[in-house]
Amino acid sequence: MRLHGDALVRRDVVTDDGFRLGGWVSEVRSRRTAGELDDARVRELDDLGMVWRIRASGPRLGQQVSSAMRFRARLRLLDAFIGEHGHCDVPSTYLVDGFNLGAWVRKQRLLHAQGKLAPERTKALESRRFTWRARDNGALWSSGLAALDAFIAEHGHPRVPTAHVTADGLRLGLWASRRRAELRSGSLPPQRREALVARGFPPE
Repeated sequence: MRLHGDALVRRDVVTDDGFRLGGWVSEVRSRRTAGELDDARVRELDDLGMVWRIRASGPRLGQQVSSAMRFRARLRLLDAFIGEHGHCDVPSTYLVDGFNLGAWVRKQRLLHAQGKLAPERTKALESRRFTWRARDNGALWSSGLAALDAFIAEHGHPRVPTAHVTADGLRLGLWASRRRAELRSGSLPPQRREALVARGFPPE
């Protein structure tokens, strides 16, 4: 790892002290495939950048490594979200340092539905109680309404600028814009419509 920057080890690699590292890595991959490797060891190797499956066709090996490392970086962002919110239901517009984590979550669901998500990625997500079908948007509605209340308390009105983003990354301006469109079209459930009207929320 220190020399090469990844854990993509060829089967014939032998270290300077004679250890057959390539053979060991190959055996570890086989044990994981057979379900003989405990979760703690898998996580430990994941943290080192272990590449569990090498595809013979498709992207070059270096690209496979980069993809695996990017996926793990996204998992760390998801872990941070879980740590803060207690669940994996990331709002579709949720940003972390400019990265749209909500869109990434949506893409994983799509890839899984299409049968294109690698088994190890599926397992990594499921170990976090990831739900493959997006749940009811009640949580997003509640968080948006709470953010709207905070905005009204601070500014004295419910006219949220379209580009407004809350301190915790909720794109309240976009949320408000969509609610206005739903008010105009009459597609909001009565209870939600009443909640917005009670706050003086403008349809235009």
